[in-house]
Amino acid sequence: MSSFFNCAAYSDVDTTIRLDDHVVFLALEDKEKNTTVHLTLNPFQSMA
Repeated sequence: MSSFFNCAAYSDVDTTIRLDDHVVFLALEDKEKNTTVHLTLNPFQSMA
């Protein structure tokens, strides 16, 4: 398990959400700090 903390406003973050073959893919990118977070979840995990 890991923790990641970065404070950003909605206007500072580019978000990509995709559903592909029953997998939820989420990518968050903060342009100013050059930070990118990729998260891949099965549908059950995304409902939690």
